Amino acid sequence: MADDLLERLRAYGHETRQEIERRRAKEAAENAINAEWNDSWGAVIATLRAGDENPEITPDLSPLIALTKVLKSRGYETWIPDMANVISDPKVLNDMGMFRPAQVWFLNLLIVAGQPRATTKKLAAPYSFVPSYAPPRWRAAGADDVLGFVMRRIEKAERDEADRAAAEAARAAETRMAALVAAAKRRPAIEKLIFSVFWREHGLGPAQIRERWNLLRPDDSVSEGRSGRDDIKMSIRRGREFLQKHNATAVEVAHALAFDLGRN
Repeated sequence: MADDLLERLRAYGHETRQEIERRRAKEAAENAINAEWNDSWGAVIATLRAGDENPEITPDLSPLIALTKVLKSRGYETWIPDMANVISDPKVLNDMGMFRPAQVWFLNLLIVAGQPRATTKKLAAPYSFVPSYAPPRWRAAGADDVLGFVMRRIEKAERDEADRAAAEAARAAETRMAALVAAAKRRPAIEKLIFSVFWREHGLGPAQIRERWNLLRPDDSVSEGRSGRDDIKMSIRRGREFLQKHNATAVEVAHALAFDLGRN
């Protein structure tokens, strides 16, 4: 007995260590992904700030190419031309609340940077374009605006995915519930079976379960004595078989059939 208990403790320790290692590995991977995202955007905005401070000098534009690779790795690269088309629409471009030309300029840079065999040399010409009436530090501001648009789009995509997953889970739950109800209705005395399993799982013996059942269902009472106890024992066995077959719990079936387990 003692050896068996120690073996259980060893197994528990081993499983716990594995779970901790899995969580740490997942956390490290998520941190690396977030760091890559933040670093790539930070490098681009820092580059453009340098360009704003020294407009006569073209800075190293390689961070733009690196950023487009990060966008592509996350499946966001198609968002860039979509945004460019929307913002370059004259009705949007004339928005006086934001300097939209800077946003279009930056999106165009990302489009060029994301093309096959993109180089910093190919980025030099679109980078050198200066929109009319550009305010100070407009390059970095345009990139920062686009980052905000991307983040809001990511948040929307995550909400949409969460909504889709919730709707799918709800449909699956409805399908499962309907299947449980159909299976339960084909099983004679299913309520007594589930009731017996539920209270056996809560520590009651056959005689105590019979008493509870008879109190709740006097019109379908179980007989006294040994025959009644055997009836409950058989209900427990058959109820467990049903639950195992359908991978369900007693509470789940009771809820599906809307019958009272007599817990109050």
